[in-house]
Amino acid sequence: MVGNCNKFHFVEKDETCDTIAALYSISASQFLQWNPAAKADCSGLWASTYACVGIIGGTPPATTTRAGNGITTPTPVHPGMVSNCNKFAYVNPGDTCDGLASLYHISTSDLVSWNAGIGGKDCRSLQANTFICIGVTGGTPTSTGNGIPTPTPTQSGMVKNCNKFVYVNPGDTCAGIASKNSISVDNFVKWNGGVGGKDCRGLQAYTYACVGVKG
Repeated sequence: MVGNCNKFHFVEKDETCDTIAALYSISASQFLQWNPAAKADCSGLWASTYACVGIIGGTPPATTTRAGNGITTPTPVHPGMVSNCNKFAYVNPGDTCDGLASLYHISTSDLVSWNAGIGGKDCRSLQANTFICIGVTGGTPTSTGNGIPTPTPTQSGMVKNCNKFVYVNPGDTCAGIASKNSISVDNFVKWNGGVGGKDCRGLQAYTYACVGVKG
């Protein structure tokens, strides 16, 4: 934990870095920056301990610049970042490409393709204390076999005839997403089989979920 922490959270069993960050309206990157022992994949977060969720003086805003695409981009950025990046993560000392990809629910291949300067899948050139890209405008277009461009990563169990997608943020719920997109919870669960039914226990943040189907 950083030495200038002034706000603390008691970690309960089954809590994650993402859920704690969402609870205090801070980013997962900030949480990991203030709690480096939690590790990039959150495997070092222990229940029945205190974690830092605020620091003296607040959170110093990162210097921002425009990437040329209308997206405000924090700096310093990692060399080789794509120009259409719209989601960023802070790299702490000791972070790895696989760990960061796992934490933000993206593939290592996507991380490498969006951050050419990290040196490929062996991650030999990953630079700490910079911001890397963990999401791009429109996601990564792919095809589900129905000719519909589909952003990635997708929620597990998504139906193949989906033609409308929504990005799932930490703290989102099935009922909340369904309400915002004027669909029933039953349909949301049916179109996204991996969410685990109406109790929504399997809903994954940082993925795209289906909120509309073809036909």
